[in-house]
Amino acid sequence: MVNQNADTTYYGSLAVGTPAVAYNVVLDTGSADFWLAAPSCDGCPDGIETFDGSSSSTFSNLSESFSITYGSGSASGYLVSDTVQMAGFEVTGQTFGTLASTMPSDIHLTSGYQACAMWSSPA
Repeated sequence: MVNQNADTTYYGSLAVGTPAVAYNVVLDTGSADFWLAAPSCDGCPDGIETFDGSSSSTFSNLSESFSITYGSGSASGYLVSDTVQMAGFEVTGQTFGTLASTMPSDIHLTSGYQACAMWSSPA
């Protein structure tokens, strides 16, 4: 975990899927939302790494949409589940969002960080 901007933003790393792929994420302590940018994300900044569930043997598409409004913008996409690892812990079947669109384009997606993450209850 890295403290940035005088305690206003925390960054960390987690791994998703089987085989596991590492992502640098914003650890948003103000929400319980967990999402990763999808390859076709509209409004996501250029150059961020995206989550492609087709490369994971434990991926499941839940075929349900989500939409979240924050004080600084909004995010929407689709719910999926997969294995998620962080700090030596592993959750199988963790539900999270794959981001299809965002407004504004920098909402929790700063250079080098692919997601907003906070643990939520497994499905």
